[in-house]
Amino acid sequence: MTNDFPGCFSGMTNRGMDLQTLLKVCSIFKAFQKGCNKVLWTDADAGILAHQVPVMHFTQGNKNAHIYWSVSDIGAQGLCRTFPSSAGCISMEMFTSCLNSGAFIVKNTFWSEFFLLRVLTRSRFLNNPFCTTAMFNPARFDQCYIAGRRYGDQCAISCETKADRSLMAKMDCLGDHTSPVFQHLVGTQAWLPPFRGDTFVANCITKPKWTCVKYLASLPGFSGT
Repeated sequence: MTNDFPGCFSGMTNRGMDLQTLLKVCSIFKAFQKGCNKVLWTDADAGILAHQVPVMHFTQGNKNAHIYWSVSDIGAQGLCRTFPSSAGCISMEMFTSCLNSGAFIVKNTFWSEFFLLRVLTRSRFLNNPFCTTAMFNPARFDQCYIAGRRYGDQCAISCETKADRSLMAKMDCLGDHTSPVFQHLVGTQAWLPPFRGDTFVANCITKPKWTCVKYLASLPGFSGT
C-alpha cells in the first residue's frame, strides 16, 4: 500500500478489508488515476487468446453499463451456461451464482468508483451469514466459501449486489452466450465445459498454474498474460 498504491483512497482505513479485494480495487483506481477510460482486469494466471478482438467488442452490447462482469463460473456447474442472453444482469440469483471476477471490464466513472468503494467496505464483513449465495443454485455453490475457506472479492461483490439489487441496472453480464466468449476457466475436473476456440480470456484454475499457463501459451492467438 505504501510503495504501489499510495492514495488509493482517501478518508478510509484499509483495516479489516479483504486483501484480495483491496489489491484488485487499488489496481483499478491506479489505472483510473493514470487516465484510463476503461480498465480490463485479468488475474495473473490468465492469458488473452483472441488478441485480435478489441476490448470494446464486449462493451458495445450495453453501452449504458459501467461494469462488465464475467458470468462463466463453473462452481454452480451447468447453471451458468444457461445465463440469459439479453443485455444486462437481470437475475440476482444467476449473477451471484455465476460471477467470476478473474476477468472484467470497468469504465472510469463516478458510479464505478463509488461501487468499488462499497465493495471494499463490504469486504470487512465476509463472515456475515447474509453474504452466502448457496441458496441460489442447485449445486449449493457459495461465492463466500470455496474449497473450505472464506473467499474474497467475488463474495464482496455478490454480497453488495445481494444487498442492493438495483445495482444490476448499471452492470452487464458476459456469459457463454457471447462469441467470442469473454472468459473461459481452464481446469481438469471432469465437469468442466470443453475449451472454446473463440475464448478471449482464458483463466487457469487448475494446478500446477505454470503448466496451465504454458498450455495457454502454446495455443494459436496467445498474446501474453
